[in-house]
Amino acid sequence: MIPTDVTWFSRPFLAALDPPDEAAVMTEAAVIVDEQRHTAVDKPALDILWFTALSIAAYRNLRHRNTRQEAIEQFRSAFLDPFYDWVRRDTETALDASGNPLDVLRAGSKQREHDFFGDTFTFDHPQDDANGYIAVVRKCYYQQILIAADAEELLPTFCDFDTAWMDAASEDRHGVRVERPTTFGYGGPSCWFVMTKLKDTARS
Repeated sequence: MIPTDVTWFSRPFLAALDPPDEAAVMTEAAVIVDEQRHTAVDKPALDILWFTALSIAAYRNLRHRNTRQEAIEQFRSAFLDPFYDWVRRDTETALDASGNPLDVLRAGSKQREHDFFGDTFTFDHPQDDANGYIAVVRKCYYQQILIAADAEELLPTFCDFDTAWMDAASEDRHGVRVERPTTFGYGGPSCWFVMTKLKDTARS
């Protein structure tokens, strides 16, 4: 039922969440996917729809047994904790091995835009040169799905998934600064990812 390309998320997420009835979570996720399948315009979108539907279904399961805030906190832990270390470690390894860590971040960002996010997200790039790279998300499919399912309170956690690779970039060690001044999940009109090559470091 779950697309193979989504099991990297679903297995550790559900294991960390430990819902009392995983079958019920899966069934509800399938209903959410059916309701919103018309919005999935390509293969990446369908994977993201499943990814998000599983999140919503698990959160609803938690809400049956907890207060809203307790459910958000439990969801957040299961959504972020299983992935943080390996995403940060893999990113650090790639940055450490590169003579130009900015190019690693740039290439990773572009690859995710094309292969993972697809056409249901809209990006623009105010800067793309030797000194820095900026990716701005103007339209977010996560946000669209969560609003439609009346679960917009989960969006800040979705935004914070990016913290792992962002934390991997060290100003002293890699000569790059990564900033995210605004996101949809924290009330912004867009999501900005600002990657700057520093001129006052040994690696720049």
